[in-house]
Amino acid sequence: SIDVPHDLLFSPLLQWKWKVSQPIVLLEGLTFVTMVKYLSRNSENHRARCFQIFDALGASGAFAKGRSSSRRLNRGCRKVCAMTIAADMTFYFAYVDSENQPMDEPSRVFDSTIYAKTYPTTIQEHVENG
Repeated sequence: SIDVPHDLLFSPLLQWKWKVSQPIVLLEGLTFVTMVKYLSRNSENHRARCFQIFDALGASGAFAKGRSSSRRLNRGCRKVCAMTIAADMTFYFAYVDSENQPMDEPSRVFDSTIYAKTYPTTIQEHVENG
């Protein structure tokens, strides 16, 4: 586990409420797949190097290795692999405890007004606008 400096600014990029109940490792994996899909659609994000923090050790390990013994998580790993190769994106992974995860609280408090928000389309735009 790593220590994340809490003075760094973190803000949600995407947010939605899950309609189904699944194991947390799978939900974290599906969330990561969705984020990579979202980022890889814009060519300005291609060739990006990104740092991804997980608080589910199984998801962190699966995406770091690029495979999982879970069929559903392995499918997500394959999707991410294909998108990152196509977009020439590289992800670096780290595991943190839930209490040290800077985005843990926003993930537990679902704000329905977030749908009205216009999401940034590039990593740079997200960094600049916070």
